[in-house]
Amino acid sequence: MLAGLARLPLAEGFKPDLLLDNKNPASVNKAVTEATSGVGADHVILAVPSVKPQMQALKLVRKGGTVVIYGGVPKTETETTLDSNLIHYSEITITGAFSYPSDGLADALSAIHSGKINADKYIGAKVPLSRVAEGMKMIEEGKALKVMIDPWME
Repeated sequence: MLAGLARLPLAEGFKPDLLLDNKNPASVNKAVTEATSGVGADHVILAVPSVKPQMQALKLVRKGGTVVIYGGVPKTETETTLDSNLIHYSEITITGAFSYPSDGLADALSAIHSGKINADKYIGAKVPLSRVAEGMKMIEEGKALKVMIDPWME
């Protein structure tokens, strides 16, 4: 399952089992509950720079499940309110993740080389170094998941 906002149409190419528009979080909560027969998701991975989805994640994860916070939030909005009773009684694990160790990079490159991962699906555009601002704008506007900056491209 995948929930998102602005770049949601770009995720269709990854063919998730369920693609949810999070403009209405209550409908996402209901869809996850229905899709999991009332159990909830095993893992919820947050890769967004916003605190509201962090609070929502506790409603999406199952008892004994794990919430991974991967997206850093702005320094002006670092605090969130998480229901500690829900965490305690549902035995939810909350962890943070940032970057990957070098062996993770080796695993990723091996998966790309073997064809298990199609890296081209992630790159929505390639731009020369002189157009880096244009590339960043594509990401901000939801026109690309990732933009490759090629300093040798003309």
